[in-house]
Amino acid sequence: MPKPHTVIVVLEARAGKEQALASGLKAVVKPSRSEDTCLEYRLHQNSDNPTQFVLYEQWESREKYQEQFTKLIL
Repeated sequence: MPKPHTVIVVLEARAGKEQALASGLKAVVKPSRSEDTCLEYRLHQNSDNPTQFVLYEQWESREKYQEQFTKLIL
């Protein structure tokens, strides 16, 4: 059985564009979580620096993680 694949993504919004980035990121959370191979998918916005966002993702395997990029969720 393959090892779970964990991904941590740190994103920085341009000043004044925090809401736009937050909206775009929030739009992919639910569809990503609904994927059978998604074990965990969390979005965080830094309360001390609201321009910074962190995505924590865990997938069944690296291959399953890469497969998600072939799907259009937006």
